[in-house]
This record gives sequence, structure tokens and C-alpha cells, in this order.
Amino acid sequence: MKKLALISLATVLCLSFSACGTAAKDSMAVTAPSNSGNKSYYFVAEDSADTLYSESLEYGTVTGSTSSAVVQEEKLVYTSYVTLETEEFETATDSLHSTIKSLGGIIISENAYNLNSVNRAGYRSLEMTVRIPQESYDTFLSGLSESYNVASIRNTVDNLTETYYDNENRLRSYRIQEERLFAMLEKAETVEEMLRIEERLCEVQYQIEALTNTQRTIDNDVKYATFHLNLEEVTKYTSPVPKTFGDRLGETLTDSGETFLEVLESLLFAFIYLAPYLAIFAVILVVVLLCVKRSNKKRFAKIQAANEVKRDEK
Repeated sequence: MKKLALISLATVLCLSFSACGTAAKDSMAVTAPSNSGNKSYYFVAEDSADTLYSESLEYGTVTGSTSSAVVQEEKLVYTSYVTLETEEFETATDSLHSTIKSLGGIIISENAYNLNSVNRAGYRSLEMTVRIPQESYDTFLSGLSESYNVASIRNTVDNLTETYYDNENRLRSYRIQEERLFAMLEKAETVEEMLRIEERLCEVQYQIEALTNTQRTIDNDVKYATFHLNLEEVTKYTSPVPKTFGDRLGETLTDSGETFLEVLESLLFAFIYLAPYLAIFAVILVVVLLCVKRSNKKRFAKIQAANEVKRDEK
């Protein structure tokens, strides 16, 4: 009964440690961030991987060590950044949504711009972040090339195999350590001993939770490939880079002519836009010129009258 009461008391005290997570990070220094693409994963530092826990107490010694794991499959995370062009924005948008749904994909985020510019082709765009099952990665990627004009594409693959199975080994060691700590807790005779074991147990459980969450995140990232899509409405598809002099010359002349027409079009719309202001300015200018002309006419008449008076006096 005495041991049972001590165990219950120590358990309550452990659950009441509000700084358990902080103590784990400060006292163990066994987690470090690992950036892979846009993801952040956490793993146990190497200096604590060989021997996760070895501490002699008055009531015995607990030792945990890692063991090598057999890698059964690679943990690869696929990410693609694709810029697409289309001349039919509504049709392309509907087709993209339909393709994603048919492959079991998930739309993480979607932002559309300039949707009110229905009469001004080349101004609308759509940005999407999509998760596609990894087994459909090649199917979705090749489908984009067939259905749209791919202006740019960048693919990355992050290999997290080593990190994943290292974490598995450390998780196994931590769980063994957790079981032994529970066994030691049952044998503790004093509250002081129990508190020391409970403090270490909190640290071990913190690491188990952190590593478990990391493994779950990696598994989810491996299951789905991530696509960052940018769909742009254009009036002319981006052409491949010309290879010969003739191709470059023809491309330059074509672009020059199109640019000239676009400038004329812009000037025309600018003139139409400014026409009311130009009309008001023209009326003001005419009024000012008439006033100046009238003033000059009066001044000239006065000068003539003065000259005539001088001639009469002579």
C-alpha cells in the first residue's frame, strides 16, 4: 500500500509539471530542425543516438541503445513548380479541377486574380497548391503537358529515407527506455527517487511524441506529391527559344510588329480615356486665348490713338 501511494503521488506530480516540454528541450538538447524543401522535420541529435540513456541511481542502472534498422522502402517527397498558359481560361480552370478530383487529389489553396477582366484576355490567372497521390504523380504531370502550354517547370525530390529510419531506431530505443523507467518507478522507495524517475520519464515521453509526429508527417508527405501551379491566361503562348539566325530574326520581327500594334492600341485607349479632360482643357485654352487676344486688341487700339494724338499736336 505504501508503494502504491507513492506511485500515485509521483504520477500526479509528473502530470502537473507545466514545464515538462521545456525541461525536455533544455536538459536533453536532442532535437534539431531539418529543412527539406518547404517542410521542417525534427530528429534526435547524433550525440545522443548511440546511448539514449545511461544513468546510475541508488536503486539500479538503466541503459538504452539504438539498433540498426533495415531500410525496406525509400521515403521520397516529390514537389513540382509548374507555370501553365492557356487561351481559354474558364475551360482550362474547369478541366484542371476535374483532373485533380479524378486522381484523388486535394486542393490545399487556390487564389484567382483579375476575374472581372473577361473582355481583356491575358489578365486572368490562377494559383493553386495541390496534393496528388504519389502513384499518380507521373500521370498528372504528363497530363499537364498534354492539356496546357507548359511555360516553365521545376521538379524536386527530397530523400528522407535515412532520417526516417534513424528516427525509427531512436523511437524504438526511447520506448524501451520508457518501459524500463516505468519498471524502476514501481521499485522506487522514496518520493525523491520517484520524482527523479518521473522527470526523466517526462523527457523521454516528450521525445517519443516529437519523433512520432515527425514520422507521421513524413509518411503523409511521401504519400502525396505537392504541385504549386500557376495558370495564366495569355493571348500568345510562350515560344521555345529560337535556334537559328533566321528563326531569331523572324521571331524578333513578329514581336516588334505585335508590340507596335499593342502600343497603338494603348495610345488609342489612353486618348479615349483622356478625351473629356482634353476637351475641358481645350475650352479653357480657347477662352484664355480669346481673352488675351481681346486684351492685346484693346492695348493696340490705345497705342494707335496715342500716336494719332501726337501727330495732331505736331
